[in-house]
Amino acid sequence: MVNRVGVAVALGYLPQHDFHDGLAATVQWYRDHSDRWAPLLRNSSSPQPRVVVSQAWQDTAAAGVRDQ
Repeated sequence: MVNRVGVAVALGYLPQHDFHDGLAATVQWYRDHSDRWAPLLRNSSSPQPRVVVSQAWQDTAAAGVRDQ
């Protein structure tokens, strides 16, 4: 477990978003803006990316449950 206060003091950095909300926003950005990143992956040897989220995670996120 990382001591957030120790990291903040050592680096002079405090996150502006909690991890779960930030990760959800990042995933949504990638879903909404595939035109920005997908061309970088397109070539004959690599398939198109696919994001798979388990149903259990979706149910947890929908219920607003967060890790402590």
